[in-house]
Amino acid sequence: MEQHRIATGIRSLDPIIKGGFPAGSFIVLLGEIGAGNIEFAYSSMILSQLEQKKSKAAPTTAEAGLKYEYSKKICYVSITRSKEDILNEIAFGFSREYSAAVRDVINFQDFSKQFFLKSSVPSRWISDKISFEKLCEPVADANLLVDLVAFLEKNASGSLVILDSLTQLAQYCEEYMKWNELLFFLRALQKAAKLWNGVVYAVLSKNVFERRKEESIIDCADGVLVFDWVETGVAQRQQIMYIKKFGGLLPTLEQDNIANFEIKIMPATGFQVTNVKQIVSFGR
Repeated sequence: MEQHRIATGIRSLDPIIKGGFPAGSFIVLLGEIGAGNIEFAYSSMILSQLEQKKSKAAPTTAEAGLKYEYSKKICYVSITRSKEDILNEIAFGFSREYSAAVRDVINFQDFSKQFFLKSSVPSRWISDKISFEKLCEPVADANLLVDLVAFLEKNASGSLVILDSLTQLAQYCEEYMKWNELLFFLRALQKAAKLWNGVVYAVLSKNVFERRKEESIIDCADGVLVFDWVETGVAQRQQIMYIKKFGGLLPTLEQDNIANFEIKIMPATGFQVTNVKQIVSFGR
């Protein structure tokens, strides 16, 4: 039985992973600072929309005869940043066409209010548009996880969901809740993703949490993509990506002897795989 896959929209990657990620996947994008994990999420979100528009005129087929399917909707969950902040970052880092491609189709939810509620940060720093009605809303019992679940239940079905970021969500849970409550949520998210039949990307920064906690987070996911910097010479570094775990996908890559992907973030094209590093096997 052929597995339903959701294309990333990244042309240099989708043929390698046989048309995309398995539908219903919860994927952690684990990366060093600046190594490309958030750019992967941005590029997949934008390029899948652009490719989808092209495919309406003519169905897109991969070189290997694979028909590409894309998530029809985008749910962007931001824990601390505004929609305009993120769209401006995309416009400055890539092109204004990319920002325009998702501006009107993205279902964006900002949880800054819940994140900063119990802190000493003044509300005017979080939003400059606070109405009288907002000031009168009860906030004492606000719970970020509860509100996040409610948003996902209402909007996530059939969507590409981006959680930006799992790092910030985990910091919130570490401070105000029991760590196991975060893990229960992530285990449930992995199961719910199968019902939604889309793809969930959760952006996580490496080495923010102690190793045991980081491993407990990624253990909840179907797949883990790792983004790193490697030294390639004197004063030279290369961004790489490799798949740490992914049931149903990793065996295919291992069969093709793929070790990792050299990657580059280009203003005109976004995230690109520039080279595939393979393990050389020697016959006996």
